[in-house]
Parts: sequence; structure tokens; C-alpha cells
Amino acid sequence: MRKRSKIILSMLLLVGLLAASAYYYVFIFSRNNHRQVQNEQAITIGAEMLASQFSADEAPANARYLDKALTVEGILLEAGVNNEGKTTLLLQGDTSSITHVFCTLISETPAPPRLSEVTVKGICTGLLSDVIVVDALLIKTTTDTTSK
Repeated sequence: MRKRSKIILSMLLLVGLLAASAYYYVFIFSRNNHRQVQNEQAITIGAEMLASQFSADEAPANARYLDKALTVEGILLEAGVNNEGKTTLLLQGDTSSITHVFCTLISETPAPPRLSEVTVKGICTGLLSDVIVVDALLIKTTTDTTSK
């Protein structure tokens, strides 16, 4: 009986240690060690150029831009909110194809007006049907696009 109690107590301690470790990793470590795109040196590129490079040949574009911080400038075609409540922006991309640049902002941010010129900074995660930029920050918005 005494040996059995030690085994049960050991198992409970092990389960408690695993639960505490999982809590620390999910809620404390990952929050404090998240990639901060605003502090990174970024590659500046237009949305049309970025989309056309991915459309033309994905492999070299991945080598150049995948998992890197990008500052992307382009015309806002559409804004929305995803399932997590984060603002999404669709920037006009390659006019010869249907590929655009889809940006998910890092937080809830009021969307700029449609057809405004925006600059976002985020991390490129590659091409799906559009070039994907995540954890993005809205850097600049210019609403008058006719003055160019």
C-alpha cells in the first residue's frame, strides 16, 4: 500500500510539473519572445513588384523574401477583419495576373479608405494565391491617389 501511494504521488507531481511547464511556455515565454517586426531592418518593395516576382518564379522570390521583414507600399483594394479580429488589407499586386499582397495587421487597427496608398511593415510568409504578409504594422496612409 505504501509503495502504491508513492507511485501515485510521483505521477501527480509529474502531471503538475508538465502542466506548469506548458502554462509557462504558452502564456509567458512565447509572449515575451515573439518576433518584433517594428525593430527589424526591412526590405522596401512595392506591392506590384513583390507580387510580380512571386508570380514569375516563386523559388527565387522565396529565397529573397520568405521569413524576412518587408516594408510594402501599395494601393488598398480591400480591407476586412479575420476570425481573430485582426485587420486584413489586400494591396493591389501584379496587374498581369490575379496575384495581390494580403497583409494581416498585428492588432485591431481601423482600416484606411479603399484605394488609399498604404505602407505596411510585416513578415513575408510566401505565396498562396496572394503573397502573404503577417504580423504587419500600418506605417503610412495617403488617401489621395490622384495627385500622382
